[in-house]
Amino acid sequence: MAAKPVFKGAVSKSEATYYDFAELKGQPENIIQKRKTKLLGYWFSKDFVLPAILEKSLKGVTIQVDPRITKEHKDWAEANCSFSAYFASESTRKPTIIHDLLIRSESLSSLETLLRQYLLLSRNSRRYSRYYLPLLITWINSYDYSDMKYDRSGNEYKLPLRQLTVSRQMASEIVQLPGGELIYYALLSKLERDCDDQKLVQFVIDFISTNKRLLAAAAFVPDEICDRELRCRVNETRIDRLF
Repeated sequence: MAAKPVFKGAVSKSEATYYDFAELKGQPENIIQKRKTKLLGYWFSKDFVLPAILEKSLKGVTIQVDPRITKEHKDWAEANCSFSAYFASESTRKPTIIHDLLIRSESLSSLETLLRQYLLLSRNSRRYSRYYLPLLITWINSYDYSDMKYDRSGNEYKLPLRQLTVSRQMASEIVQLPGGELIYYALLSKLERDCDDQKLVQFVIDFISTNKRLLAAAAFVPDEICDRELRCRVNETRIDRLF
């Protein structure tokens, strides 16, 4: 996997508004046609080029959806988008929150080695590993966990849950990377929304609460990734162990 984003993009909605450089209102057609032989190009409205503007600002593997679309088409957004996050620079401590397009279920199998590739990349470049944070969050959110039950062996868990909780060592590796804590809190949030088996949700809460870095991050994780009430449950679980 190359040490740079392999794909990014943006989705917006606007009229196809553009103007020929050579055309000026009120001028004769013969003058316009003559000018077109020397002046080639178009002016585009800001809305028309918004996807390019959004894409240019992205620092990660993601397809950002214009917030105007998610507000105007809430039902569509709920079915096809999820919150994700990226870090605008190496020195940035606060993640930028965006709406990302969910990965279609039939495409998830092509990402079965994603976590492994992410960890391999991080060995070569912590700097570039942050580009894969939004993809990992969206990967987690693209699975349906509604039919899952707690399984002591973990063998029956969907791929993200199975891989991320396979060992404490796995968590220790991930939380050392930029934004690694967001991956685990995104997993917890998705399980809480999808899964009726609270024993499974509590298993992930327990897992997070035993990792010092994940526990310390609870106060700083954005609500869009994991709401405050759920993060408070992580802290409460840790404190309960002391008594």
